[in-house]
Amino acid sequence: MGKDIQTVQNYYADRMAAQYRGKPKASAEIQLLAGAATGDMFIQDVQDAFDVTTAVGPQLDILGKYIGLSRQVPETLSRPFFGFVEYDGSSTNTNGFQDYGSLPILGTWGSAIATSGIAAMASNPANLNQIVTACVGNPALIQYSTDGGLTWTVPTLPTGLQYWQKPNIAYGNGYWVVSGSDIATGGSLRIGWSTDMIHWSTATLGSVVNYGGMGAICFAADRNEFCIAASRASALMSFFTASNPSGAWVEHTTAFSDSCQYGGIVRGGGIYCAVTYSATYTSSDGTSWAVYNQSAIFTSGNGITYAENVAKFVVSAGSAPAYTSSDGITFASSGSLGSLSGSSGCCYRDGLTVVTGLSVSGGTGCDYAASNDCVHWITGTMPSGAWVVCPCAGGVIAGSDNGHDYVSICPLVYP
Repeated sequence: MGKDIQTVQNYYADRMAAQYRGKPKASAEIQLLAGAATGDMFIQDVQDAFDVTTAVGPQLDILGKYIGLSRQVPETLSRPFFGFVEYDGSSTNTNGFQDYGSLPILGTWGSAIATSGIAAMASNPANLNQIVTACVGNPALIQYSTDGGLTWTVPTLPTGLQYWQKPNIAYGNGYWVVSGSDIATGGSLRIGWSTDMIHWSTATLGSVVNYGGMGAICFAADRNEFCIAASRASALMSFFTASNPSGAWVEHTTAFSDSCQYGGIVRGGGIYCAVTYSATYTSSDGTSWAVYNQSAIFTSGNGITYAENVAKFVVSAGSAPAYTSSDGITFASSGSLGSLSGSSGCCYRDGLTVVTGLSVSGGTGCDYAASNDCVHWITGTMPSGAWVVCPCAGGVIAGSDNGHDYVSICPLVYP
């Protein structure tokens, strides 16, 4: 650390000739001249500002440019790495330092809002008022909402997007993309895409016409690409990747271990994980895939999400409980879901995981389960059936095409 301006001024004032010492005006003049000569220590101040031991704010950014180091930390460690995972007395809790008071719970589900039947649903993470749904049928429909699911509009669709079987939806890179098998062509894998939810284009993927099963899709923000998992009648699973849905899709094929009509795919923790009735598939790059037989764990993997707050994949498994895994390979029961049955939909938002499923009776009621640690679950009843669920501006929104034709919105509550 260099000398400050006052120290320098006093140094020269103390060295005046004897006849001027003790003279206020002479001392003041010497101090003024010393300050001018040193620029009021401006150069020293600049040197001190960029001393790595004392620099702050913008000065650190400039130092970082010189040495090639950003102040943004590219790789972070999860909270459990730092320990304290048993702070609530349970060894199964791995939230680390996270404050339970900052984690949400579900509020009260709103009344049912009439729509056409819904088989798939997705929202725009950057604008949760925007939601797109797709329904099975001949003709099938796409619907969109710009007010968080309160009102819905049906756009005019091109030929080829009107005969969906088991559709799925994802949003990313400015595109809404719908995927699923095409009833009219005997099972071709058909996609549709739009940037405004109003005008849609369509294309057929793959070289065969036997994608009779699921066509699950997700968007990987860390790779800036969409990934589709499509089961084929020839005991194969095809994975398609593309950054732009209107561009070239690259197909990768791997062995398929069960006959699956429904399933899902998600990206989390740097891993793709796709789920079928009794298997999971994982890949870090969307190109090389490994398959794992899960028939000893679950036999109806219908949907999947990634709970960021606990760094785990969550699979909704039909009549069984939900299952969780940190790697997409080894799954275990996530705890009791109470009376929840027929679970098919699942989503994650802001520290809360929600799983939905139609009630046993198939009536207008629907069970749901919600958890902020994927261990302890709260269950209840909705005013409408719900195959699928996704985040929305009001909290989460759920809906179904199981003869109910309704959606219902539930707010997130922070205790």
